[in-house]
Amino acid sequence: MTDPSIGKPNLDQEQLGTREPRPWPKRLKLMITGLILLLVVAYFFIGSSFFLRSVVLPSIEKSMMATIQVEDISLSPFSQIELKDLIITPYNGETLVSAKGALVRYSLLTILGGTIKLDQLQLMNPEVIIIEAEDGKSNLSSWLESLPPSPNAPLPVMDLNLLSVENGKVILRQKTSGGGQNVTELLLNKVSIEKLGQDLEGPLKLDIGLKTTKITDAGEETQLALSMKLEGDLGLNAELFPEKSTLNGQLKVESATGAYADMVGVNGDLILALEPGSIDDVSLSMMRNGQAAGNIRVMGPFDFATSEGRIVAAFDNLNRQFLNLAGAVAGIDFKETVMDGSLTMTLTNGGNLLALAVTTTCSNVSIGTGEGVTPPLNVELDTTLNYDADGEKLTVQQFGLTVADGATPAITGALLKPVTFAWNGQPESFQEPEFNFNITNFNLGDWRDFTFDTLNQGELFGDFSLKVEQSGTRMQADFTGGFKDADMAFDGHTESGTSGSLNLEMVFEDYTRVTLKRLAMEWSNTSGNSLVSFSASGSHVLGSKGYNLHTEAKADLALMKSFVNMDGLSIEQGLGELSFRLRDNDDDLSGVLQMALRDYTGSFSGMSYESYTVGLNSEFSIRDELLKLGTTQIDFHEDFNDGGTIGIKGEMDLERETGAFMINSVGINRFALSPFLNPFSNAEDFTEVTLNLEAELQLDLNGESTLKGNTSLSNLKVKDPESERIKELQSELDLDLAWNTQHLEIRPSFFKLTPTSLADNVIKVSGQIPLLPFMASKGNLRVNSPSMDLTSYFDLIAKPEEAQAQVQSTSTPDVPPAPQSGALDVPMGEFDVKLDIAKLIVRNVSIKAFQAHALWQTNTLTIRPLGMTLNEGLIKAEMAMDFAKPDWGYDMTLEVDQIPIEAFMDTLNPSEKGQVSGMISGKAEWKGAGLTESGWQRNLNGAMSLKYTDADINFVSPEMRLLMTPITAVLRLPELLKAPINGFETNLKIENQILGLDAFKLQSDAFQVHASGEIPLDNVLTNSVLNLPVEFYLERSIARKSNLMPSSAPKDTPHVKLPDFVKLEGTIGAPKTKTDKLVLSGLLVKSGAGLVKSAAVLPLNVGEGAVKVLKDVGGFLTGDSKTSEEGNEGEDKKEEKSGILEQVNPLKLLDNFRNRGGDQ
Repeated sequence: MTDPSIGKPNLDQEQLGTREPRPWPKRLKLMITGLILLLVVAYFFIGSSFFLRSVVLPSIEKSMMATIQVEDISLSPFSQIELKDLIITPYNGETLVSAKGALVRYSLLTILGGTIKLDQLQLMNPEVIIIEAEDGKSNLSSWLESLPPSPNAPLPVMDLNLLSVENGKVILRQKTSGGGQNVTELLLNKVSIEKLGQDLEGPLKLDIGLKTTKITDAGEETQLALSMKLEGDLGLNAELFPEKSTLNGQLKVESATGAYADMVGVNGDLILALEPGSIDDVSLSMMRNGQAAGNIRVMGPFDFATSEGRIVAAFDNLNRQFLNLAGAVAGIDFKETVMDGSLTMTLTNGGNLLALAVTTTCSNVSIGTGEGVTPPLNVELDTTLNYDADGEKLTVQQFGLTVADGATPAITGALLKPVTFAWNGQPESFQEPEFNFNITNFNLGDWRDFTFDTLNQGELFGDFSLKVEQSGTRMQADFTGGFKDADMAFDGHTESGTSGSLNLEMVFEDYTRVTLKRLAMEWSNTSGNSLVSFSASGSHVLGSKGYNLHTEAKADLALMKSFVNMDGLSIEQGLGELSFRLRDNDDDLSGVLQMALRDYTGSFSGMSYESYTVGLNSEFSIRDELLKLGTTQIDFHEDFNDGGTIGIKGEMDLERETGAFMINSVGINRFALSPFLNPFSNAEDFTEVTLNLEAELQLDLNGESTLKGNTSLSNLKVKDPESERIKELQSELDLDLAWNTQHLEIRPSFFKLTPTSLADNVIKVSGQIPLLPFMASKGNLRVNSPSMDLTSYFDLIAKPEEAQAQVQSTSTPDVPPAPQSGALDVPMGEFDVKLDIAKLIVRNVSIKAFQAHALWQTNTLTIRPLGMTLNEGLIKAEMAMDFAKPDWGYDMTLEVDQIPIEAFMDTLNPSEKGQVSGMISGKAEWKGAGLTESGWQRNLNGAMSLKYTDADINFVSPEMRLLMTPITAVLRLPELLKAPINGFETNLKIENQILGLDAFKLQSDAFQVHASGEIPLDNVLTNSVLNLPVEFYLERSIARKSNLMPSSAPKDTPHVKLPDFVKLEGTIGAPKTKTDKLVLSGLLVKSGAGLVKSAAVLPLNVGEGAVKVLKDVGGFLTGDSKTSEEGNEGEDKKEEKSGILEQVNPLKLLDNFRNRGGDQ
């Protein structure tokens, strides 16, 4: 064996002392030191805000699908974490959660051991905002749907020593369809729960509030604020089910407005006492303004772990004070209603079997709303049902309902046999159940405030039955009822003693198929005659598009006419009918629509109908988005005579929104057209009149649509009023239109009338009209014709002139000024209209070069020029209106030169042709604003001059007679009323609300009338006061022979001015002529003597002109003394005896230019 020392060098003591130690102990020390330093650095790094923001938060954000913002984070990894100004916002959403601060104290080692131990969880000013749209979706639901699914893991064991929340809010904002908003706020003022966890029991303190706000689309706000305080001990078992708990609290309405206002003063005491396996007491006692409002109490054995037990809920003396808590929301007041009852619920088999029994008695049920108060009723409800969750069926064992008016039942309902509804696919053996519902002795008069406005008196009755068969898979409902002895009011008319009936037979099978076997309604009058009837039948499979429907309706128009209040409508007989059939089978939809007005006799808008019938019959189908319009026609009949048909046929692609339709008429004749032709009283014969219509419509809702067609009316015969020759007239319209979403284009279209020897009678129309919303673009319209002779068509519609009744003018009562028209902002750009008719003839009226140019531009309308030559006379006018001004400003000029009035009068009244002659010339310029009476009077300024020459008109106007009669009576010269008028001229101006009559002169060979002055304009024009002096002139020879010649009269004038003895007073609406006899007293004495002496023969030196004018006047001027004296004396006595100042309006003098021969 070898000695280990052999071969090794010998070391002395010095060498041993200087040998280096081994390195591993030092390295170990360094490693431990470094590890400790690393842990320290890691501890501070992991707890740093940088690490949490850069590493932890992004990971949490990704898992939560939300952005998390934190102002400051403080972390002690083993004990606590504190957050400040926390905001959580889901991706692509609005802020959901925010908090001023959050503090969590925990034990990391305990958590690592499997138990979530939290010493403290504190939230400061947390706020959750949930925004819900009209469709029910919210930012919360959208966020939850975006989260990844969580695994089904068991709940972790939790141990929470203290949970506290201060000043928290949960806000739900719901938007309503009408534009309003409902806001609900849960206010967590202070919440404190201690020692909460499995098998733990700890104190609970709640101080919370609930605030609801309803905001309508009109901005009206209704609020309700509640507060609840709850204190006690809360216990939970290991499965978090309640164990022994005792809580007491108070409920109080803090404030209420609007519909909730009646809830002010409500408060209640809440008691909750639970024991393992039992609900000892859960009760709520309500008070309102110191009065008991009712009690609700729940008790009974119940095991929360197994969901089995028997719970009894009793409610007694729930009166108006309590019920109005719910009724106030709907605006209902329960008045003297008192509600008592009980609910017993028995749960077995782990809560899968439920037996429910409900008994309720409501006495003096009276409901008050804004419409009124219902009569008091007594209501009893008794029902029992069983529910089997595992067996998927529901059995109603008993149901009974009684509604009584005092002791008299008005509504009763009862389930005669039990009924079971099963949806487990297995047949259920049971007797066929049946439910009956009856209405008797129900007086509608007591409920008039709550029924239809049209039905407010009568008795309602009815029997309803529901049979259930085949385990509830088939149900049949039948109803027979109606009303009787009812008063029906509509549009101001009341029909007494009417009756109505309703019959319904309906079947529901396999929970999917609904069959309406029969629905019939009828309304009859007191004699039993049917006024309106309606019937329907059909079927539909729920969840599919397949259905059949057939409806019919009829109405007796003659019996219904009292209910139709329409101007210009009269009904003697007639029947309205409607029939509609619709069938949908596998996306193949087809239908038939029939409408008819039969045997109508009456009138509408001046058109008379005699046994007239018009009907529509249309067949259509839709398949693969293609609409086909089959046989569609409108038929016309008069009595039993066929009036012809208008047919429509075509198809439309509903997906592409394009289509083509053809429209044509067949045999439209006088039996269809007679109501429309009857107003043309001069038409001689309708027997051969025909209407032809052909049109082609091309529709493209996304592009350009066109309509091309021709319509002609022919063989219309009319009698010429002069020659009495029969003429055949016709009219034709060639139409060519095109339109898109931006504009309507009128391509050259022509309206043609029967040509004559004087005119071709063709009008051409073209243009482009902008459509909404493109009306800001430019548009134009052109109408022109080389020649039009409308004489025959004027003869067709012209009616003989009817004698005008004399109307006494009256003043108008003062009324408040009408409001301004208001500025217009029409969304139309530039629109240009030009009218050019080279020649237009209507009887004796001949118009040449009729041209008009109207331009609409930025809310202004300009018509320039407007001119024509009328029977060689000239008419020129211009007008500009500014609709942008609040009262619409305007500037107008008019000039007429040598217009022959005879042509107009002969055209309007050919039977008295040549009776009126003369020429009119004049000029007018007006500027102002406002179309209301007070508006234009306030703003109008302008002037007008008018001259009528070469006239030959007798006094026929009642107004002119009333003007002259007082004057002739004073002068004792009634024969002046028969002196022809040669003409007149006037100049007037309006400025500063004053009408200035500079000169008015009425000219006759026998006399002249001059007037001038100022008329202050009243807000109501007809109430403007008149105070105008009138100068009267007599022909010199008449004045001399009547001894009315003033001594100062000039010797070389044809007419002599009399002293001023006439004045026009009153108002424009009620003028009065006042005469002063004292002024002429001296002349009248001479007149009386002179008339007697010179009554036999006229002197030779009487002016030849006066002799010619007055030769047909009474005996005074013809030398017949008897006629002269007796006639004048009778008239004088009559006028002097009356002493009445007759009324006349000088502004109506143009009425004197009509009917010269009317007084002869």
